[in-house]
Amino acid sequence: MIFIIKDGEWMFHIVEVEDVVGIPPSMLGSDLNMVLKDILNEDKIGKIDKEVGVVLGVVKINNTGSAKVIPGDSFAYVDVAYSLLSFKPDLQNVYEGQIKEVAEFGAFMGLGPFDALIHVSQLMNDFVSFDPKNKHFVGKESNNILAKGDSVFSRVVTVSYKGNSVQSKIGLTMRQGGLGKLEWFEPAIAKGASAKTIEKKQGLHSSSLNKEETRNEKKKIEEVKEKKVKEKKVKK
Repeated sequence: MIFIIKDGEWMFHIVEVEDVVGIPPSMLGSDLNMVLKDILNEDKIGKIDKEVGVVLGVVKINNTGSAKVIPGDSFAYVDVAYSLLSFKPDLQNVYEGQIKEVAEFGAFMGLGPFDALIHVSQLMNDFVSFDPKNKHFVGKESNNILAKGDSVFSRVVTVSYKGNSVQSKIGLTMRQGGLGKLEWFEPAIAKGASAKTIEKKQGLHSSSLNKEETRNEKKKIEEVKEKKVKEKKVKK
């Protein structure tokens, strides 16, 4: 089997595959492309490969060779080139998803066919406690709340592929700047809070904001100097 992975959009990839497919006698009279697609989908969907990720389905049969028969075998074997759609989250990439479940040890975010774990220590840049009655997490200093159904941004930090999407494990974090629920850091920016305040409460990087503030201050100083020079010239 030969894989050729093309550039995909975020986590989705089109993979070109060359393989040999066995066709049972009962399906030999049907449309060849439809038969091959059905056989491949039944065999491939949900399967996981470290290079490809999890297979979502066969998109297209691109090319077929002539059928070959092996003495003593009732199947006909065909060389097939086909395209399949796969789902593979990449390490360190940031993705948006919905919290599907919460438990005392962390929260699960839907990531395609995976339920990715955000451990309680990675939920936010704050000391976090779990409220079992209301079934949500609360930040001690920020008072940020995370509950089932919330939309969040998270970064992939660990990926462990096994037999299928249920057995595979994906670890996420929301402790870094700009991650988590958008409302956690959006109000502070909208109200014009200082860069240091935003960084302290939400873990955002403030270097670019500080540089902008410095440029503005320098501009104001230059304007004042220029104004004083003009006033002196007028007096003379």
